[in-house]
Amino acid sequence: ARVIQVRQALASERDAFFVEIGGFDAHSSLGALGEQFEQINAAVRAFVTEVKRQGAWDQVVLLQASEFGRSLKSNGQGTDHGWGGIYWLAGGTVRGGGMLGSYPDSLREDGELVLDGGRMVPTTPWEAVWSGIAQWLGVAEQHFPFVLPNLPNFDARHAWSADRLFVPPPPSPPPAAPSPPPSPSPPTPPAPPSPLPPMPPRPPSPPSPPPAPAAPYATCTDWCLEGNQCNGA
Repeated sequence: ARVIQVRQALASERDAFFVEIGGFDAHSSLGALGEQFEQINAAVRAFVTEVKRQGAWDQVVLLQASEFGRSLKSNGQGTDHGWGGIYWLAGGTVRGGGMLGSYPDSLREDGELVLDGGRMVPTTPWEAVWSGIAQWLGVAEQHFPFVLPNLPNFDARHAWSADRLFVPPPPSPPPAAPSPPPSPSPPTPPAPPSPLPPMPPRPPSPPSPPPAPAAPYATCTDWCLEGNQCNGA
């Protein structure tokens, strides 16, 4: 769940994680089976809760499987190795609530698919569920012979498609309408004319003329009498 949380930072297109738990080879006792189921339940519940919190549950598929089944008949203490078994698939887009494959008509020792010791003959190959998961992961059809080399050994009914296992994603929303072209910018107004050059400085005023000398006589009579400027007539 921690790696899924940073998938964008890791630029992951798709990831596969393998987790296992042992201790089911119960030839001599079935005493620990209940505790092991509780441990698996707690782990799956915590994982699903966290992935849902991240909003990634619709992009996750969880497959439980075993390398082999167990016998339906006890050996006196426990169970021996079997053949067929039951697996389950979970995920946000999985078509849940159903059972695929062919369930045996009888689980009795004389059943058609029951061998000696209670070992069940499988009715569905591994390739059935992995075919749909591979499609869901985006594996191209031309690569199936490499991914599932045994698939050609079974007829088409054993190649479950992604549509059978998963709810199809909702259709993509229609493309957004193109944005209208931007409105043309108004023309740039012409630059204002350059200001007139400043007036040259006014020339300095000419110096004032010196004041006229004060007249030495207040009147013409004084000038005549006192200044002796007039001749007697």
